[in-house]
Amino acid sequence: MTGFDIKPILTLILMTCLLVAGSLAESQITASAGQPSAGSSGAADADAQSMVEETAGSLEEGSPNPVQLNYYQNHTFGFSMTYPESWTGKEAGPNDMGLIAGFLAPKESSKNPQNYLMVQYESLPLDMNLDQYVAAALAHLNTTFPDLELISDNRTGVSGQPARELVYAVDRGSYKVLQVMTVRGQKAFIITFNARAAGYALMEDDARDIISSFQFI
Repeated sequence: MTGFDIKPILTLILMTCLLVAGSLAESQITASAGQPSAGSSGAADADAQSMVEETAGSLEEGSPNPVQLNYYQNHTFGFSMTYPESWTGKEAGPNDMGLIAGFLAPKESSKNPQNYLMVQYESLPLDMNLDQYVAAALAHLNTTFPDLELISDNRTGVSGQPARELVYAVDRGSYKVLQVMTVRGQKAFIITFNARAAGYALMEDDARDIISSFQFI
């Protein structure tokens, strides 16, 4: 595993560059779950990503102010998730950085995003497991962000798969990041919530709900 390149961990730089470059396309909304988005041929295409959104229900059944959810499904990578209607879902165009989709927090600008959640993947060597991947990711993070403060590192689960959850601060504590990593087959899936530290707590519940909704299909 010497020389293995961890590429999806540069969260602050990566998301901004991709959004400014316009490689995230606006979500297509359809009323039929499981159907290709508008403009799709519907044919099985290993290189094509498809996203479907619909109102999926409420986060708090019986609540006087129910939170409406949008539904996201990606056939290429085989997962689905839900996110609050107040967030903006965007799917990545072709890129070589493993970015699959991003979700902007309410009122967040796509031109200069600071509060967002994104899903990435990375192909792994045959013998690399979750703990080895996280160790490599942490080493890369510490090199990239010398002032990184690791707040917590816990074992958790994603869609029945073992996962690790990291919470850390960077840029002199200006940004706080919640990152969940899991390995399925020869791919690592990385879900990252990045926010300005001052507003992190206000969006954390939404971010955790989005992450916990992630399901392999």
